[in-house]
Amino acid sequence: MRAEKRSAAGSSVLAAVVITGLKLAVGFSTGSLGILSEAAHSGLDLIASVLTFFSVGVSDKPADADHQYGHGKVENFSAFVETGLLLLTCAWIIYEAALRLFFRRIEIEPSIAAFAVMLFSMGLDFWRSRVLGRIADKYDSQALEADALHFSTDIWSAGVVVLGITRVLFGLVLFLLFGRVSGSARIAGVATLVYMANPSFLFFDSQFAYESLTLPLAVFVLWLVVRRERVPDRGRVPLTLAILVGIVAAVVSHHITSIALAGFLVVWAVVAWLVRHRSPSRGLGITGPALIAVAATVGWTLYVATVTVGYLAPAFEGAFGQVLSLIAGEADTRVLFQTASGLAAPAWEQYAGYASVLLILLALPYGIWAIWRRNGFDPAALTLALAALLYPASLVARLTSSGAELAQRSQEFLFLGVGFAVAYLAVALTDEAVRHRSLAFGARLLPAGVAVLFVGGIIVGVPFWARMPGPYLVEADQRSVEPQSIDAAMWTAANLPPAPDARFLADRDNRLMLKTYGQQHPITASGDEIDVKSVYFSTFLSGSDVRLLARGEVRYVLADQRLTTGPPTVGVYVERGEITDSDILPVTALDKWNDPRGIDRIFDSGDIRIYDILRLTTSEPR
Repeated sequence: MRAEKRSAAGSSVLAAVVITGLKLAVGFSTGSLGILSEAAHSGLDLIASVLTFFSVGVSDKPADADHQYGHGKVENFSAFVETGLLLLTCAWIIYEAALRLFFRRIEIEPSIAAFAVMLFSMGLDFWRSRVLGRIADKYDSQALEADALHFSTDIWSAGVVVLGITRVLFGLVLFLLFGRVSGSARIAGVATLVYMANPSFLFFDSQFAYESLTLPLAVFVLWLVVRRERVPDRGRVPLTLAILVGIVAAVVSHHITSIALAGFLVVWAVVAWLVRHRSPSRGLGITGPALIAVAATVGWTLYVATVTVGYLAPAFEGAFGQVLSLIAGEADTRVLFQTASGLAAPAWEQYAGYASVLLILLALPYGIWAIWRRNGFDPAALTLALAALLYPASLVARLTSSGAELAQRSQEFLFLGVGFAVAYLAVALTDEAVRHRSLAFGARLLPAGVAVLFVGGIIVGVPFWARMPGPYLVEADQRSVEPQSIDAAMWTAANLPPAPDARFLADRDNRLMLKTYGQQHPITASGDEIDVKSVYFSTFLSGSDVRLLARGEVRYVLADQRLTTGPPTVGVYVERGEITDSDILPVTALDKWNDPRGIDRIFDSGDIRIYDILRLTTSEPR
């Protein structure tokens, strides 16, 4: 026993030495505070691993005259010292960040080595957390258990650093793409800046999610394609291989981004074919990447990621259907800057949001004309111009409830064209101001215009209630994540069987917490190919309801009483397509689960109740 524990602790020490050395080398070479912070963190991990190595050896010694109850407390002392070291690391990171923000200028040089080291670190942390956790459970070692938990959290902190490096590289790739297409570093710089004002950039595309990594990868593929068009034939082979790898990586990483990438390449190829007589030297090699992207996206979606069809198809169908109904005058427009529950944004935010959209609409006509005038029949420039033309169409979709989400998710792609077009106008205005001093005042207003785009983009992209913490709101994503729901989910992890045995029926936000904190299996129509959400809204349990629950193999139901206090902020209680008789979930819809005949209430925190319906579903014939 002692040898196995010391072996696990020793392997952790060796891993910490390797990771710390690599992070220090890359951190100093790139100047990245994130990597240096991770290096400091790993250095303390090394100290903690050494302490654990010695503590597990000492703790297994038998009791003696000076330690009549054994030496087990040394593991607790080791955990205490480790906590103090972590606090010191946090203090240093805060101090260094303040210096860099206000007093010191640091040039950051992201590189492939930085990515490689951080990804290697994440893999190694995952391995040693699993090994230490297994040994800790086997021998009930608190020190090894603390180490395992510590290293599992390191995976997430390293992931945040990878995400930060990705964001820096994203800006670089945008600049290179716009520069290659326009042939102007000034246009490239302004276009990159305007792109960052898109409603999804600051919050949505910086979260820990698939798109945050796949979107920069897709833009990188576009840059490679543009660069490949402008190099001799002998230099195209490595670029072609890189394009192929990039397309495949994007396809397997995120469905919407891969669809957008394939669509952009297809339009690019079509434009290149249409202007082939006017621009014979451009766009001839786009067809291959376009076909590969389409084939990979369709193949992956149909044969691997089939679940995405279940929730993408209704979203697209609903959006297009509502837009057509709106155009035909058969539907009312959605109230902008207001939630489904009636909460309205402050007036100044609405004005700023409208102002940012108006500035873009005013800039697009001249910008698109300038693209044509400067770049002529260049297929890449024309494709970006077409992307900019789709922006007004996305605004129409925002006027519908189903189209609003689709329009919001399209902004990070359409702004490639919007940023490109607006940059042409901004550069033209500054050039005219140099030639004609009477226009100098107008040129000075450009920074103010960019500021309006940034502020308005944030307001349009993230609703006012989601930007700052506040009290609980019904079905409001992060505003619905609070201690009572988290405690209920963690209770299920400790007291109920893990997924896939524990299939839950729950509302959308509690469903996420059951999966994240409880490791349960909350059932969804798209993921489980059976739609049971109608049972949640019925005011009594009919025989058909019970049979539907049985077919869905639902074992537990979570009923949050707070859902009956107001309409859902995001528009749905459970899933898209739900039908209710009123705007607010009736109390009777949740009270029906209190029927003692076949239903057992196994958890009750006041607002949240969990029911076991096994007796009910097994007694009802299917």
